[in-house]
Amino acid sequence: PISLIVDPVLATDAGGALNDGSGATDIYGTLLAHASVVTPNTLELRALAPRASTPEQAAAELCARGAAWVLLTGTHDDTEEVHHTLYDGNGPVARYRYARLPGRYHGSGCTLASALAAQLARGQRAPQAAEAALQYTFETLSHGYRPGDGQWLPDRFRGRRGS
Repeated sequence: PISLIVDPVLATDAGGALNDGSGATDIYGTLLAHASVVTPNTLELRALAPRASTPEQAAAELCARGAAWVLLTGTHDDTEEVHHTLYDGNGPVARYRYARLPGRYHGSGCTLASALAAQLARGQRAPQAAEAALQYTFETLSHGYRPGDGQWLPDRFRGRRGS
């Protein structure tokens, strides 16, 4: 089976909107009905389900729209640890915790979505695929690099170089 991972990037890391406000509607109308997993951060989840008052309600709404799973990432929360939660249409299925790394990163959501798609393509069920993808993403970020004065980038090829 084909896995469709939706990484709903609705704003730049600096906070600038990437569309005229129709982005969330487009995701609902087109992609959610086909999504294996949606990977919003807390800000994107609020934009995708603005009437929901809790993350659980928002995730349930996305699942009702067609997504099989919602992996809510806690990278934008102001917490000492980063908390991620995997939901299905019935509520939380698994919770994952990672140390919060210093700095700002560009490409973490894309890395996670790609790693998750790869794990699902290998036949893993969503909870195990999410755990493996989150671990991979954490490793790429914890060994990231910073070109110039910009944001840190995940080192996705670290394991292949043997460094």
